[in-house]
Amino acid sequence: MPDPVSFKSIDAQLAEEMRRRIRTGVWADALPGIHRLTREFALGRPTVLKALALLEQSGDIVSGGNGRAMRPVRRDNATPLTGSLLAYHLPPDLRTGESPAILDALEAALPGPVHRVLLEKAEPPEVLASRLLESPARVIVTANMHAEVADLLAAAGRRVVALGGPGTPVRAPRVSVDHEALVREAFRRAFAAGHTRVSLIIWRRHPDVARRMREWIAAEYARAGLRHAPDFDAPILDDDTPGAVHDCLRQLFRHTPPTALVIHDFPQWVATVTTLCSLRRRVPEDVSTLLLTRTPEIAAATPTQAHFRHPVDAVVGAIRRLLRSPKPPKSPPQLRLAPIWVAGDSLNAPREHTALPKL
Repeated sequence: MPDPVSFKSIDAQLAEEMRRRIRTGVWADALPGIHRLTREFALGRPTVLKALALLEQSGDIVSGGNGRAMRPVRRDNATPLTGSLLAYHLPPDLRTGESPAILDALEAALPGPVHRVLLEKAEPPEVLASRLLESPARVIVTANMHAEVADLLAAAGRRVVALGGPGTPVRAPRVSVDHEALVREAFRRAFAAGHTRVSLIIWRRHPDVARRMREWIAAEYARAGLRHAPDFDAPILDDDTPGAVHDCLRQLFRHTPPTALVIHDFPQWVATVTTLCSLRRRVPEDVSTLLLTRTPEIAAATPTQAHFRHPVDAVVGAIRRLLRSPKPPKSPPQLRLAPIWVAGDSLNAPREHTALPKL
């Protein structure tokens, strides 16, 4: 975005930004049209036309002719691309558990030198890709970022693997832990232990994911032959703060109390345990708990917590194999790895059945 404090004119600043996008491959085939450029940079048409004229004078673009969009002139970089870039976006709820362990293992396994970039906020995919393409890294792994970012990097000629994140890449391969298997297996374990009322609090951060999680949970209730109450067995919250979890759990236990809770992560586990204490419910005597991830904090506090472990070695191995292939595959694979179940005393048979009626 042009800087109004700079001594350079606005059109010169805009030309520099557009030149950077051309040379980093964000605009590899053609520049956006005038109307889109004026909207994206919030500048008037005369300023955009002056910036395009500067780029044409410097030889960075050529006219497409017959009203077509300007075409970028790509210059070969004399410095070969080397090393790796590990770019990741980790919201607070993902900064515990096994995500940091996977990142550490990847840093040791990728071709060096390896640079890590923590992206604190989720910006538009085009902006993120433009920033990452400024790196001279030949290999880029994006962790918990939108699939479109990986596709933009692959279109610019980088070797890319997406690790998790929303969306499905079209150009880049993707490796992730099978979230559907994780949720379904958690409910199957609870039902197998004798529980007939199991609840999992869902965030509305990604509406499509929340909807699918409810569908998986409903399918497992049907598979077990139990009646399903979506608002109590899979409540969806707009807010993932401890206070919101506390209020939701109090509402659940005010009606037909669940005898088992499936918990996402360490922050939700803390909020859940403190709420159960305030309700004078004991774990696991009154309520069993299953955790969808493994955290060193919980392992130190309650070593017998039942949980799932992410296959760290398998994730790193799959990414290394994809990067070692001679050239990117035409149909990039989407690898979903199964989680590993670790039994614990926090999952017991319910002492008193507060069962919902069978179907």
